[in-house]
Amino acid sequence: IQMENSIDGVSGHLQTSVNIYQKEIQSAAQVPEAAGIRLMKEFMQKHYQDNLTLEEIAGAAYLSASYASRLFKKTLNISIMDYLRKLRMSKAKEMLRDSEMQIDEIAVQSGYADAGYFAKVFRKTEHMTPSQYRQTNKNAPVI
Repeated sequence: IQMENSIDGVSGHLQTSVNIYQKEIQSAAQVPEAAGIRLMKEFMQKHYQDNLTLEEIAGAAYLSASYASRLFKKTLNISIMDYLRKLRMSKAKEMLRDSEMQIDEIAVQSGYADAGYFAKVFRKTEHMTPSQYRQTNKNAPVI
């Protein structure tokens, strides 16, 4: 009987240890994911003006493009390229509000080599042209 109690005790301790180990593994797995997202976002902040590829963005976090895409979408509920587009539009709107730069120069500064394509993307996302946005929001406070 004492041996059964001893085995039950060891079994209980073993199960407790396994549960603790599993929790540690799960929380450790979350850290690299958060770090990966942070690294990709920082990379896009620094290089949004460049012609970035998904592979380059994922590479900044030492991840494969497919894994980075799934992780980003799962974590932030937006694709990497949509996040980059929103970042670029945000920078473009800032330049339209606060500078006298030409729209084609703003296009380049915000990561679009083609001013026509920039205007098309801007119009689609903001429901007005860059010029209309500038007129409406010149020196407006950022909300």
